[in-house]
Amino acid sequence: MVKEIPVETSSMGIIIGQENNSKKVTLLKDDEGNWVLPKGHIEAGETDIEAAIREVREETGIEVGQNQCLGQIDEFEYYFKAKNINKIIKVFLFSIDSFENINFNKEEGFIAGKWFELEKVENLLHHNDAKEAVKKAIKKLNRQV
Repeated sequence: MVKEIPVETSSMGIIIGQENNSKKVTLLKDDEGNWVLPKGHIEAGETDIEAAIREVREETGIEVGQNQCLGQIDEFEYYFKAKNINKIIKVFLFSIDSFENINFNKEEGFIAGKWFELEKVENLLHHNDAKEAVKKAIKKLNRQV
């Protein structure tokens, strides 16, 4: 008999700050030195977008709301060997009108947080799926202009 692998769903937030003609993205550096996007599991009773908003707040200190969400722009799945589960990540794009201070959460394992120029983010991100999500975010933003 084949044992089913459990599935865990998480939400990720891409935060785009815009001032004048500059667009930047918030990234966090984890304790292994990798630049990542805010992400975490969906808690009981939360919607996908509520989880993304909470994770952004908990991991960066930046307050975003549903009215700043430009929608779910991606969803990807991978096998997380350490926990023997399949992970589904739902990616939401948020747009804010400033480059707020990033108060990265050390208790979550982050050692830095920084705004990066939108065009440079893809080369900095550690995970390929996150890189693809940022590409989709850029395409969505370019269509809005």
